[in-house]
Amino acid sequence: ARLSGQFGGLTLTGSYTWSHSLDNGADPIVPGAGGSGLPRNSFDLGPEYGNSDSDVRHRGTVAASYSVPIGIGSAYLNHGFIGHVFEGIQISGIQQVQSGLPFDLRGTRDNLHTGVTNRPQLIGKPYPSGRGTAVASGKIVGPSAAAFANAPYGQSVSIHRNKFSGPGFVNTDVVFQKTQTLREQVKLIFRAESYNVFNHPNFSAPAFSSLSIASSTF
Repeated sequence: ARLSGQFGGLTLTGSYTWSHSLDNGADPIVPGAGGSGLPRNSFDLGPEYGNSDSDVRHRGTVAASYSVPIGIGSAYLNHGFIGHVFEGIQISGIQQVQSGLPFDLRGTRDNLHTGVTNRPQLIGKPYPSGRGTAVASGKIVGPSAAAFANAPYGQSVSIHRNKFSGPGFVNTDVVFQKTQTLREQVKLIFRAESYNVFNHPNFSAPAFSSLSIASSTF
């Protein structure tokens, strides 16, 4: 969905995209050590079908540009020294928000005797009640390690690939620009840009090759 319009000196464009990408594996060789991208059980590919590594469910973008209506060529203070001082001022920016990328989990046991560590089984509530709470070691975002356990030997009861998603992405960039006319055909442009102006922390999704339910940093 896309919406755009111009209101006086304000130009605004907004867009939202919903998507869902599913597959049964990206490149099985590249992702990492120990064949972490290979099927957990080549005789049962059902659990391999899940969210793609690049699946972004929600993405929204808003871009705005505002030409300040003062100074030479504008509606207000459009003459004299003051008009030249405030001439050609424009403020613009872009806001991006999107959901996090999916990640895979693995246990510590080759319960199916296939030569690779299987995914765990879900035994409890994956997201803790204090989700979002800041603690000494960081912030609780889930899923909770207590919600998982190694699947029993010989039983294919593991969760599917890329079942959970990592933290989302939020970014705001802002630009201040002033165009000063020196002569009819000569202009001087001053431009200042600020990226992630609100200093919002953006974290990457956990890497499957190191995300074990026994990890101390789970």
